[in-house]
Amino acid sequence: MHTRKATIHDVELITALRITFLQLFEDRRIDRKIIKQYFTEHIPIEKCTFLLTYDQDQIVGTGAIHYYQAIPSNRCPTGWIGHITNIWVNPDYRGKQIAKNILDQLIEDAQGKCDQIQLSSSADGNRLYERYGFKKKEDVYIWTMI
Repeated sequence: MHTRKATIHDVELITALRITFLQLFEDRRIDRKIIKQYFTEHIPIEKCTFLLTYDQDQIVGTGAIHYYQAIPSNRCPTGWIGHITNIWVNPDYRGKQIAKNILDQLIEDAQGKCDQIQLSSSADGNRLYERYGFKKKEDVYIWTMI
């Protein structure tokens, strides 16, 4: 198995993967053009890193981190935040350290790019993130505009 960073040449592939991933959690119409545009703009300038783990020619794991800047704070002096998303491992490959390897590489990618890393987790990922040292914070409220 090997893991590589997606490039601009992978935009169609990672767009399709993102849509598939989102549909696992919600059956909503997702605008493919907006997702493709996001990757087209952010992959080349390294504001998004999307990892693909392969077993020969089959994708068996994915993970992504995107970077954005918020107002600087005591906990995040530059305001730069990395947000991890899309960590997924084929059920036939779970238990083989793929998710941890993807997480290791995403955190390595974040070195020097941000002060803080955030993520949302499904129940399946909670144990991995807690063992890794992520702390659950329960004071976030969300207002959805659409």
